[in-house]
Amino acid sequence: MNAYYHAFTPGFNFWYVAAPLFAVIVAIIGARVYYMDGDSKKIYRRRYNGLLCFTLSIVFAIAIAFMIGSESFRGIVQYFDNGLDRFESPVWSLVGAGMTVAMFSILYAGLLILIGRVAAWAKHGYLVEKRMELRHQERQG
Repeated sequence: MNAYYHAFTPGFNFWYVAAPLFAVIVAIIGARVYYMDGDSKKIYRRRYNGLLCFTLSIVFAIAIAFMIGSESFRGIVQYFDNGLDRFESPVWSLVGAGMTVAMFSILYAGLLILIGRVAAWAKHGYLVEKRMELRHQERQG
């Protein structure tokens, strides 16, 4: 019989929900980096939103690493145990599982940083287009 971390929902892990939720939060913060003043039609950059987005990406990646370590570590170890030869030490499955969690958290942090920056670039592009449209309207009449 399989042992699960959560007895009330076998096979469910909270990081399944937390990982996309963290990505949405970082995208919202990243999209708020740039804003436009209505009167002067200039595009401004909020000073600390980019730093906040980067910091939250690192914190969220560490949180996901702890969630995977507590909820899915046994399954990862079992996966590496199945790949071992009978002459190999079972310590390698622990090493492989630890490196897997570490690499996943590093890649997830990079993905979150990329999501935040792409959201900021998309918002900046939208504001530039809006600014050009407003200038065009002013010239037309």
